[in-house]
Amino acid sequence: MSESKKWITVWTDWSKPDTPKQFIECSDIEAVVLEVIKAERIAEANRETLRRVAEKQAEVDQPRDPMSDFAYVRQTAGPSKRKRREMAKRGEAWCSGCQSWLARATVRQGKCRPCWNAYARNHKELIEAIK
Repeated sequence: MSESKKWITVWTDWSKPDTPKQFIECSDIEAVVLEVIKAERIAEANRETLRRVAEKQAEVDQPRDPMSDFAYVRQTAGPSKRKRREMAKRGEAWCSGCQSWLARATVRQGKCRPCWNAYARNHKELIEAIK
């Protein structure tokens, strides 16, 4: 006598009975349980994939800050990079201390000599005040 195999209907997602059904052909209860566990793992993987896709879509749909595209945000007031390039072609550079255009040879690292000296004096006084 051979056992006849039976078809068992298994929902792939237990929380939603209207989801597509999966038919399993098994002859004993252990095989049914293993197939149900396997189907549930597949359904969980599908749910996780759908969750990740929804998160990615939400990221895409969020409005972006237009300033986030720029790596450098100016810390102090002054002319734009475009203006600085134009003036550099003319032989002038911006001094952030004086807030003016000076000969390019007199400006180093954004300050002229008198402004660097004033910066050094102030910095030295701050260091001494901290001690």
